[in-house]
Amino acid sequence: MGLQVKTANQVKVNNDYAIGIIANISFIDAEDNEFEQEQFQFDFLVEGTVKPVNIKLWTGTKISGQKYSNNSGCEYCKLTVLCLQLGLCTEAEVIEAYEQGKNLNIDLDVLKNKTVKFKLLKSAKKRNLSQIDIKSLELIKTIK
Repeated sequence: MGLQVKTANQVKVNNDYAIGIIANISFIDAEDNEFEQEQFQFDFLVEGTVKPVNIKLWTGTKISGQKYSNNSGCEYCKLTVLCLQLGLCTEAEVIEAYEQGKNLNIDLDVLKNKTVKFKLLKSAKKRNLSQIDIKSLELIKTIK
């Protein structure tokens, strides 16, 4: 048998949104050096054109009521945006906790195996690599 050509597997997008599940959330501990930080890794299993595609999203481990300047204005850190988008907390709760120096009682494990939809951002460095636009992330309500 000769050399076989395969079809490229890409994230399937309908009406600008990709659909998938949050397959896993893990904690990544930092090494004892100045270059690494503790982080959460969210594994999304997304519908692909050939087979499911695994997309990873890394965030810090702290929610903050402080907004940071970036190229598109001021926004919260990734974890704060993710928790707000998925309804784990409200902006008022985040700001109040930040101002009072208190922790919010948020259990990220409730997100495991939940179906979500989101838009993709094209990577500036690699033309075939897409990232999750966390500002478009939404839970999809499942019918029981």
